[in-house]
Amino acid sequence: MFRRLLSRYDLALKEKPVLVKSITSCGICGCGDIFSQVAFEKTETVQFRRTLNFALLGGLLVGPTLHFWYGFLATKFPGQVAVQTIKRTFADQFIFAPVFLGVFISSLSILEGESFRKNLQDRWATTVVANWGLWIPVQALNFRFIPVMYQVLISNCTALAWNAYLSRSAHMGQSVLREELLVDPADRKPM
Repeated sequence: MFRRLLSRYDLALKEKPVLVKSITSCGICGCGDIFSQVAFEKTETVQFRRTLNFALLGGLLVGPTLHFWYGFLATKFPGQVAVQTIKRTFADQFIFAPVFLGVFISSLSILEGESFRKNLQDRWATTVVANWGLWIPVQALNFRFIPVMYQVLISNCTALAWNAYLSRSAHMGQSVLREELLVDPADRKPM
């Protein structure tokens, strides 16, 4: 059954790559927000408007943007040898990611009726640093070993946890997140 599902996904990916990656990103971003609400924030009821905003950004911003960005990187730095992987990872994390995170934070702020300038000022730098901690090793492995057509899928799978972090960061005080990043996990109090 899994092979059949993977085969269908593969065929759809070849026929309509942007659409498939957009739908996948929509679902992953929405699930990341629900995961954040249930697992981290311990909300009694899921805030579906908030989840819809995350899913909308996944489908309209994340999926299509990553499709074209990864395609550009594969063309600009062809092959999966170590030197090209380093170049792709550097471009992805030190050129693309800071800009894209700014666009994501701004877009989410606008969808939620908040000041994008204030949210950028409050959250952008912390989010970029947290991004590097997760995504530099993930993207190095992704660019080195995964065929280009599946790189967005691998990013989406990793993004389930990342989107939970983004959601939590968007909906909790930034000072709380900064403290959590600096505290040894063994010293954290249960939530």
